[in-house]
Amino acid sequence: MKNKPGAFRLGQTSQRTEAGHSQMMLGAQYWDTIAEKMNSHYVRNPFFQHKRDEVLRLINRWGRDNQDATILKTDLYEEALEPDHLLFDLAEKNGKVWGIDISPRLAKMAKQKARQRRAHLNLCVSDVRRLAFKDNKFNLIISTSTLDHFPEIDVALRELHRVLKLKGVIILTLHNTTNLPVYFMYKLMKFFKKYPFGYAEGTYSSWKIKQLMKSIGFKIEGCSAIIHVPPFLPTIINEVYRRGNSKILRKICQKIIGLSEVIGKSNSFLKYLTGYCVAVKGTKK
Repeated sequence: MKNKPGAFRLGQTSQRTEAGHSQMMLGAQYWDTIAEKMNSHYVRNPFFQHKRDEVLRLINRWGRDNQDATILKTDLYEEALEPDHLLFDLAEKNGKVWGIDISPRLAKMAKQKARQRRAHLNLCVSDVRRLAFKDNKFNLIISTSTLDHFPEIDVALRELHRVLKLKGVIILTLHNTTNLPVYFMYKLMKFFKKYPFGYAEGTYSSWKIKQLMKSIGFKIEGCSAIIHVPPFLPTIINEVYRRGNSKILRKICQKIIGLSEVIGKSNSFLKYLTGYCVAVKGTKK
């Protein structure tokens, strides 16, 4: 791996510009704090299984020509803290899997869980806006709601375009503007300055993100919407399963997730009104 300013392997440091160093350190410190706060908060429940299955369906549909690919996932929050360890499943089928995170703490936690799962993959502490890799390294990039956590999405997309091989595939998911409850939830968070992850997370329409990706050089080859659950419901489901004392509430949660599965498998345009995230497939021309 060729290190660039702003990124380093676990246990390794590097020289950076003062501005880039400051930006990365602030982000790393914040997400380290989140890692400590949320450690052991999430429990296995139907929502995480549903979220994982939705992304795997995208990968199977849009990335099936990259079965023996070099793969990059753009954050390790799920692998470190949540029970839907998507990257570990990919590593079982492919030995050339990389995962990055701006937080050394999250990367370390993910590495510990990977060892427990005996998953063979490469983990790197890196800011997605200043990646640690040489040009044209990856056949497939998976970014599951990473780029909506900071305002410099165009900078991150240019970096991902740089490290993607010619004709390589990026599968990108972002919070969905067209889902009005999701849109207004984040608007209210911004108004009251109640951000669960510091920055007032962005929402994107399929049109907006496709136009941005095209301007950077991606060819758009697919678009969808995934995770058809109302805002705040994932938090409620997690609490129900954490407490573990209501079979009726668990059954209700399972029914809602089942309905979400049905909507997610449909081809109706209405799915853009109910999907928590918009999903786009891009290729490097």
